Amino acid sequence: MIITSPAHEIIAETMAGGFVCLTVPLSMYQIITHLCHFYEPRQQSQIVRIICTVPVYSISSWLSLHLIGHHYSDCAKYVLMIREVYEAVVLLSFMNYLIYFIDADADSLGSRLASKPAITGQHKPPFCCLSSWQMGAEFLRNCKFGVIQYVLMRVLTTLLSVALEHAAGLHSPHVRTALIVMQVANAASQTWALCESPRS
Repeated sequence: MIITSPAHEIIAETMAGGFVCLTVPLSMYQIITHLCHFYEPRQQSQIVRIICTVPVYSISSWLSLHLIGHHYSDCAKYVLMIREVYEAVVLLSFMNYLIYFIDADADSLGSRLASKPAITGQHKPPFCCLSSWQMGAEFLRNCKFGVIQYVLMRVLTTLLSVALEHAAGLHSPHVRTALIVMQVANAASQTWALCESPRS
């Protein structure tokens, strides 16, 4: 959204605030419902983390607009940093949810995956030149590694980008180059995590 005047800033902030008032109570109701009916703790704990994405995104978006509208752009960067880090954590929670949903025991899941056809372990483009994974525990371990490396990469690059901007400023050519390199690293890490996710 392009904000060109104070009136537009007020409209954008008011709309964002309205969505916060709509989404946060709904997501909190779902979270409380899961916690009150906590019959599958391992699965539902992951579901609660995933549902928390809604209030985190809506509140951080509204807060960023509010801070930018009051000329606190530097503070808005830290709010967005929290959102990006939480996004990475939610991907890990989603992977754990899938594992617990399919089979609560990782060893048993590895045995079930070993019975799948070998084509399931073949890589998709652009990693099709790599050798296929052995179905079973190795396949599950590699899928976990794909997601965890993205979580660590996302957290690391987010913290580094904020530190560089704070130390040298966004207009520094060295900082701009470093930010581009980190964006490319994030994209490569995310591509690896998505392309190597389980397929059955």
